[in-house]
Amino acid sequence: MSKLKFFFLYILFLPQNILAITCSITSPSLVFSNYDSSQGASTTTTGTITVSCGSNNTISYTIAMSSGNAGIYNSFSPRYLTLNGAGAPPALSYNLYYNNFPPSGTIWGNGSPGAPVLTVSNVKCHTSACVQTVYASIPGSQNVTPGLYSANILLTLNY
Repeated sequence: MSKLKFFFLYILFLPQNILAITCSITSPSLVFSNYDSSQGASTTTTGTITVSCGSNNTISYTIAMSSGNAGIYNSFSPRYLTLNGAGAPPALSYNLYYNNFPPSGTIWGNGSPGAPVLTVSNVKCHTSACVQTVYASIPGSQNVTPGLYSANILLTLNY
């Protein structure tokens, strides 16, 4: 009786530089002009998010945004700015979009159901950083106390 011997050789081919890819994300503050509650029109602004990678490899990534630090107003549709960032009333509704201003823009979420994230495929973010536009809008005619309204948004980069 002869014995058969089977040798299984598993080889996983990973280019060495794939293992060494590191990327970072930066975003300066997004600033609206003065809001006038007597105006019916929305107040809008844009900002940029920059993704930079330490390798010139092609990557795909997603960017998610938290709902903010608006305390009792923890939602995506709408998000809220609170007076002095206190997370308590009064609050001013607004939102962030990744492809345009409303009504055609898509609200930029954290990836939970109904809160889509920006997805970018097959790009190189090394020698020239990848830049994403953030569209922001505060609907008009909100009767709020004058003051400085703010929120902190956590950005999450997955690649």
